[in-house]
Amino acid sequence: MREKLSQQVLLSILTDEIDKLQITTKNINEIAPEIDRQLRELKTTKLVVEVKTDHLEKLLKEHQQVINSKTIIPKWFLYFVAFLILVILALFSFCWFSLP
Repeated sequence: MREKLSQQVLLSILTDEIDKLQITTKNINEIAPEIDRQLRELKTTKLVVEVKTDHLEKLLKEHQQVINSKTIIPKWFLYFVAFLILVILALFSFCWFSLP
């Protein structure tokens, strides 16, 4: 009796699952043509992408102007200052050692 009952329960579960699968299959078959149509439409559609770089170019120009307006010390001026310091040190050491 117990075995018969468990077989009946199992049979009812299986029939319920089969019914659910049939309903799902029916739903998929109804939706599949629409999905296929949308996929074909996506494949044939060409995308046009336009990037506006006006603002970026403006920022780049402003940044270049800021860089150009900053004062940069040329190398020749640094060499000149180093030369003057060496001359002053040489004169100072010459005067220091020439004292009696």
